[in-house]
Amino acid sequence: MEPEQLNVEFIGFHDTDSFEKAKAETKAFNTFRKLARIIKHPDTRLSIHVKEHEIEGERRKYSIHSRLVCPGHSFDATHDEWNILTAVEKSLAALEKEVIKKFKR
Repeated sequence: MEPEQLNVEFIGFHDTDSFEKAKAETKAFNTFRKLARIIKHPDTRLSIHVKEHEIEGERRKYSIHSRLVCPGHSFDATHDEWNILTAVEKSLAALEKEVIKKFKR
């Protein structure tokens, strides 16, 4: 297990398809690596919380809450979407935008 994987936590992925879960994890690890290079602090942590709601037959709406915490700063982003991969990607993109805005002045 790589060091950045220890700093990324997934909550609520238990009912998710294994392929979608693997793709979401890969996206999260890549985003975390990028943000960790910007922040440059070893105690940086990323958590991604998945909630399912509005179940309509086979379709499920997902709510993703991403939080990046480092000493002195906390960044949050949320996104709701019918596709879990799109929701994760958009939530992480919003989180990345916040971090870049704060640290790349």
